[in-house]
Amino acid sequence: MIAPMGYPEIQAEVRGRMTVKLEDETAGFWTLQRSEDMQNWQSIRTMQAKGGAFSYVDPAKNKSPNFFYRLVNSNSLANVLVKEDPFSFQSAVPTSFIQRESVVFTTPASSGGGGWAGNNGVISDSVTIRQEVFAPEAPIRPDTVRDHKAFLGRVLFYDKRLSADNSMSCASCHKQEKAFADDKALSDGIHGQKTARNSMPLANMAFAADGKFFWDMRESSLRDTVLRPIENSLEMGMDLKQLPEKLSQQPYYAELFETAFGTPEITEDTISEGLSTFLNSMVSGTTKFDRAQFIGRRHFSALERLGETLFMGKAGCAQCHSAPFFDNTSATNNGLDIIAEDDGMASHTKKEADRGFFKTPTLRNVALTGPYMHDGRFKTLDDVVDFYNKKIQPHDELDPAFRVSDTEKTPWAATNVKQRETVQLDLSKQEREALVAFMETLTDHKLIQDKRFSDPFKR
Repeated sequence: MIAPMGYPEIQAEVRGRMTVKLEDETAGFWTLQRSEDMQNWQSIRTMQAKGGAFSYVDPAKNKSPNFFYRLVNSNSLANVLVKEDPFSFQSAVPTSFIQRESVVFTTPASSGGGGWAGNNGVISDSVTIRQEVFAPEAPIRPDTVRDHKAFLGRVLFYDKRLSADNSMSCASCHKQEKAFADDKALSDGIHGQKTARNSMPLANMAFAADGKFFWDMRESSLRDTVLRPIENSLEMGMDLKQLPEKLSQQPYYAELFETAFGTPEITEDTISEGLSTFLNSMVSGTTKFDRAQFIGRRHFSALERLGETLFMGKAGCAQCHSAPFFDNTSATNNGLDIIAEDDGMASHTKKEADRGFFKTPTLRNVALTGPYMHDGRFKTLDDVVDFYNKKIQPHDELDPAFRVSDTEKTPWAATNVKQRETVQLDLSKQEREALVAFMETLTDHKLIQDKRFSDPFKR
């Protein structure tokens, strides 16, 4: 057994072949050195371990019984990271991103009120509320220092050493080809465990509504948010106090932290700043929908145009998923169950009124981020639309926008569950297909192919 730091030394095995197994079971780079006196060492080959092991055949075929061997950690920038031309992580922020628009509908009393677009799609009045987006860390202008921090964050994001058993990285649950979400209902964690909730997409976090993160909106700082999965016992299970020392054993980190922060010292704060800077640089604003803001809807198909009209009107989607980010500033109980197994926001606020409330996720790139909802229960967008069309459940804390039988005379909570009426959109098959077609126009194909956000490690 060769320890990760290159000791103890071993003699060559019979016939000059040796199989080396490492305590560190990652695919790191190691330089094999040879000596006859264990004083003067000669580097003979640098190799990359596969699954924590590699084999070496000694050209001397073990003719000298006095040869000793040792391994030296060679995880340098040149060996470990893909060689790329320098590039900026700063992105041009679309003008539309500076202002958020929320549309509030008022419906006739005959349709139950509640601010929904009603069963028949009739809208008595609509009000558009505009607010400036406060995103102090949005990558609006060139900044070399931030570029270095973002590159460091990129390396950290893809490094499995951030997990206790070197098996999981941030990217394990947030895959670029899935718009940095996961294609599993619950992601894999360390030791064969499963995460408690579905992995959320990561783009446009610099513009997060009110700076609330996670499904239950329990964190208000991105720098704190990025550390939580690392220390979570179901996800990466790493002791944050031990992480700086663990990372410092890899030679390439000294250079990366020195370049980003002016010192090779690694701390929890610099780890979180690197990761959060990388995430803040992910701006998703080059979709078919975004192009339409400048050149008009003429390149939308008839089905996509119908879908947009439904989204903004009859279907009422824009109430909770408002442009330009297609999310919301508040959490919602959208009636997934009559009795929720997951308390959502109430799990940390301890308030009864917050039971079953979850963050309203962005619909940007939603065609890539399935399965859907906090528990990944819906496999496709068709399933999601079908749910909102006819299957909303009368939870005690159901958002008022989804209620029909809630009146001052008979409050929702006082109404027998079997007598509660929820919104029924009664969309036709074509209308449901149109909604899905419109949501597909929110896909940013540039984001999922952008090298700046790809895996930097050689494999």
